[in-house]
Order: sequence, then C-alpha cells, then structure tokens
Amino acid sequence: MIRKTYLPKIFVSLITFALISSCIKTNEAELVKTANFKISAKTIYQDQTDTLEATDLLGNKSYEWDFGDGTTIKDGSKASHQYITAGTHTAKLKINGYEFSQEIRVLPGRISYLIDNKSIYNLNILIYLDNYNSGNTLRMDLNWKCKTDTIYAINNLDSHYLQKSSHIFGISFFINNSEYTFPDIKWINEFNHHIITITDSTRLSPRSGHGFPFPVYYLKDLYN
Repeated sequence: MIRKTYLPKIFVSLITFALISSCIKTNEAELVKTANFKISAKTIYQDQTDTLEATDLLGNKSYEWDFGDGTTIKDGSKASHQYITAGTHTAKLKINGYEFSQEIRVLPGRISYLIDNKSIYNLNILIYLDNYNSGNTLRMDLNWKCKTDTIYAINNLDSHYLQKSSHIFGISFFINNSEYTFPDIKWINEFNHHIITITDSTRLSPRSGHGFPFPVYYLKDLYN
C-alpha cells in the first residue's frame, strides 16, 4: 500500500513564493548586468541639452550618472544635461556595481555653417552674424567651385543678441571696389547646420544702397 504525503497548503505557498522571488531576483540581476543606456543625440552643439536614459527597465534602482565633464548626479533612469564645454565626453552610468559608458561629441559652437561657392567666380567675402561691425566677422577668399570647411559660432555677441535662438546671417561681397550683400535678411537657427550656396544667379544689392527701392543684381552681372 502506497502512502500519499500531503503538505499543508500554507507550506506549499511559501515554497512557491520563494521560487518566484528567487526568479525575480535572478532576472533583475541579469537585467542590471546587461543594462546600458541610450542617448538622445551622440553629437550635439555646445550649450545644447542631451538626454540619457537607462535601458534596464528597473525604474526603482539607484542610478549614478557621470556626464564626463565633471558633473555627476544620482537620479532616476532618465537624466538630462547641458554640455557647455566642447570636445568628446565619456558619459557613464553606474547601477548596482555595474558601469556602462558611451561617448558624446560636443561641437565647438551653437551654430555651424559652410559657404558653398558654386559660381564661376573667385569671391572675396566677409561673413557676419547679427552685427556687421562685431558679430563673429570672418573675412576670406573663396575660389570658384569650392566650399569652406564647417564654421562654428557661439554667442560672444553683444548682450542684445545673447538670448536669441536665431541669428541674422550676412555676407558682404567685395567686387570691383564696391560692397554688396543679400537684398533680403537671412536667418539661421542655433543647434543646426546650414549650407549657404552662392551661384552665378545669387541676388545682391549694394550695401550702401539699402532702403526702398534699392537695385538688385545677379552675381554674374557684377563681374561683367
């Protein structure tokens, strides 16, 4: 005769709970061990804010963030940071003894642009932002069918422009001892890259002739 052994229901429940708890702890440990974090943008502009978010899905854990520029915080699974120093920064996440890292490249400016000279003329130009007399001016010669390297700019302008997120972009063209510029105001936004294209048909007006009405010429007409 075979005797059946019956365990009290409460004892069975305790065993089941222990097994489940053990699995949860193991799963959590594995999640933490294989965790990482994602970055909203791996290349950003100076003074731009980046967002870092853990991917382990354990929102109740202690997260230690090191943004790589001397700033550290203890926060939740998602953190934001404004980078004010250009260069490559190694951002790190520490969680329960594990460490993960990724690189963030911070560009040396709040704006970037380049001039693409698609015309058949060698240009002598002066570039400026916001203020013709002092706003990030840059004088250069640009050969035909050539483009500049990427140019970066940051807010070192006078206080009137410091809080603006978009800026007046201007170019002066020096042709036959006269100065010309765009007849219409061009705006460029911060935290964006801009390509300014010059062609034979680019419209220009004399700088001294601004006002209404003012003459408008094509670039090719000024060289003929």
